[in-house]
Amino acid sequence: MIVINRIFLLIVILSFYLLIPSRVYALDYKNGHFEKIRTDYHLGIPVQFNDGRVFIISDDNIINFDTNTNKFNKIATLNTSIDKHDNTKAIGLIQNKILFIAPLFKEPSEQFEHEIYWLILNDLYKYKSLYFGDKNIKTTRDAWRAYKQLPEIEREKIYLPYLQKDSNLLKKYYDYIEDYKKSMYAQLFDIDSYNFEYTGKLNLRRSNSKKVLLKDGSVLLFGGFVQRDNSIPIGISDSGVSRKASVIEVYNPDTNEFSLIKSPKIFNNINDLYLYNDNLLIVADNRFYLYNLRTNNLRESNCEVNGKTFLQLKNGDIVLVSYVSDKLGNQMILKRYNPEKDAIVELGKLIVPRGSVYLYNMTLLPDGNILVNGGQNIEKSGNFSGDGIYENRTEIFNPETGKSVLIKNMPYKRPGGYSVMLKDGRILFYFDKYACLYVPRK
Repeated sequence: MIVINRIFLLIVILSFYLLIPSRVYALDYKNGHFEKIRTDYHLGIPVQFNDGRVFIISDDNIINFDTNTNKFNKIATLNTSIDKHDNTKAIGLIQNKILFIAPLFKEPSEQFEHEIYWLILNDLYKYKSLYFGDKNIKTTRDAWRAYKQLPEIEREKIYLPYLQKDSNLLKKYYDYIEDYKKSMYAQLFDIDSYNFEYTGKLNLRRSNSKKVLLKDGSVLLFGGFVQRDNSIPIGISDSGVSRKASVIEVYNPDTNEFSLIKSPKIFNNINDLYLYNDNLLIVADNRFYLYNLRTNNLRESNCEVNGKTFLQLKNGDIVLVSYVSDKLGNQMILKRYNPEKDAIVELGKLIVPRGSVYLYNMTLLPDGNILVNGGQNIEKSGNFSGDGIYENRTEIFNPETGKSVLIKNMPYKRPGGYSVMLKDGRILFYFDKYACLYVPRK
């Protein structure tokens, strides 16, 4: 009987704890702490999967962050047909694969421009009438400028005979040509087998394109830059000949094909893009737009966007940050845009003015608050970019109350860099070779 009573009591106690609201066990981000972690790699784009695995793409390698050991491990080297200088080269797919879209952007004559310059410069001027006809060429500088305005196929006729005299240089050139052609095909990296494979061919050679994973698993590819028209002298601006890419492509993982979508002109000037219900919420030309891919319908907001940094909340609203310098000093003002109501309201201010949009980082926490780190100390920094003194002060902003509170300082003073919300609630922060974890109090 005593044993039965004890079992019954244990069940009652267990039931009591199970009925306690989960918020009691919620992680406390305001009273957490930072832990430095070591890395020997230059860290770049983060790619996170639903199972919690985190991969980081550096210039040359794929790095796995082991959430159990807190260590960075190199697992693969990028193929030479992937442009390592492309800062947006990868995106994770729902099929446990990383899609790389980063065609080599430099034409062969640009890739080897330094070598070609010294090989052909004098002869360009010497044989100017042969190469450039009646053009007014008075100096070697004029000859080089005229050469630069030729299409690639015409340049090759001039420089290739010179490259053929150097076997080592010629081999590098042909290796690049091969990679240049291959790079128009996207590549898939399997995170289980660690193998690469080529997939669909792109319709457009562009760099630093923005990529968005849609609900159906396909990938939207937009923005970025296309190769300029060499016949247009450098420095001359013409809206009809823009380096910005306004064409949208969609990658279908089932067919491994890229298809083009006729898009509104606004896609030529996109700053940012988010998914909102069945629409794309676009930030462009200081305006918000709602674009429906299925109907090709575009709705322009009546609200002017006075902000540079954006973060989407769980309900789809967008938080934007404006930097203001006036008689009250330097201020970082946060506002909230509601796409449904097409309205912007001011939320509050950050405690720390963090300067340029590119120097600080915002992370959405599970409780809906926003952790802000990095940035430049405006009061202490000089007038030149090299004089920047970076921030290690970190704060948490509450969008509901409009209040911000300072928390523990980061272990290093650097720009905001990247942040990854790990599955256990910790946050991985890193910038280049500097990395740390923020551990909330349980």
